[in-house]
Amino acid sequence: MAQPLPYAAPMLILVMSQIHWQSVLLIFTGAILLSLLIVFFITYRERKRIVHAEEERVHLQEMVEHRTSEIRHQKELLETQTKEIQSANTELRYTNAELERTNAALKDANAFKTRMVSIVSHDLKNPLGSMLGLAKVLENEVQVNEHREMAHDMGNLAAQMLLLVKDLLDSAAMETGKMDIQKTLVDVSELVSAVVWQSRPIAAKKEQQLIVAIKPQCCLEGDQRRLWQVFENLVSNAVKYSPIGKNIWITLEHSTNAHSTSTGVADTSLVQNIRFSVRDEGPGLTEEDKQKAFGHFQKLSAKPTAGESSSGVGLAIVRQIAELHGGRVSIESVLGSGATFIVEFPIEFPKDLPVVVVE
Repeated sequence: MAQPLPYAAPMLILVMSQIHWQSVLLIFTGAILLSLLIVFFITYRERKRIVHAEEERVHLQEMVEHRTSEIRHQKELLETQTKEIQSANTELRYTNAELERTNAALKDANAFKTRMVSIVSHDLKNPLGSMLGLAKVLENEVQVNEHREMAHDMGNLAAQMLLLVKDLLDSAAMETGKMDIQKTLVDVSELVSAVVWQSRPIAAKKEQQLIVAIKPQCCLEGDQRRLWQVFENLVSNAVKYSPIGKNIWITLEHSTNAHSTSTGVADTSLVQNIRFSVRDEGPGLTEEDKQKAFGHFQKLSAKPTAGESSSGVGLAIVRQIAELHGGRVSIESVLGSGATFIVEFPIEFPKDLPVVVVE
């Protein structure tokens, strides 16, 4: 058996020692490299975060500056608009003050006009009445036909002027709120019959036929003189605006409709009315005509068919009188197919007068 060499053990120990230190060095080097890699990764990530944060800061700053610029611009616009509004308000106050002064002046002028119309019309009423009476006397007394015709024409002109004066007086009374009514129990049937009787000769001159349907014993509380004005005005208008040879339907009847409260809501109770209507075969009315028909001094598209005069206040007076009696007026018309004027009055009876309404 061979013996080991005497220097083999130390050599082995030396080799093993070198290998150990190399491993330690390798591990240490790897640890250092890993640490450096970790440090590099952390540094890179932090730098990236810092760069991103800086970009976000710059972006936010830009947004803030942009928004600040917008706010500043809006503020300038608001200040400009505020100045414009203040200027407009100042101008509006000035304009309103001017309008108030103008309205006050117009009101005074209108009141003065109304007073003058009332005074002049009142002063003309009696002389015109006298002229009408004298014309009738002359027409009856004069023997010469030519002179009798002149007296007749003079009477007609005086009658027309007297009607115009009465309309002007009523219009002035309406404007000043002095159109009062004195209520008594009125037999409307008899009143309408009298109006029809008075209108027949005038209609006959135009070869017009008055077709009448009057329900008897139609009574209400009202001012007889004012009610006469309503019926006479509507009938005379139908005669005036209907062509020669046409028919006119005059109807007086009872009607019922729902009662309306002050709020405009209809309740379940029914109110009995007296309904007066006049239907003609005239040219009819346009929608514009129907809207302004009951206004003061309104001229409608329809014209009198025989040269009659028109003051333009008759229908306004009709509406005023109807409203003073708690009634209402309305128009039904199609252009080219005539018109129907309707006035309705609620029936009211005093408790101490036992009046029976015949249906």
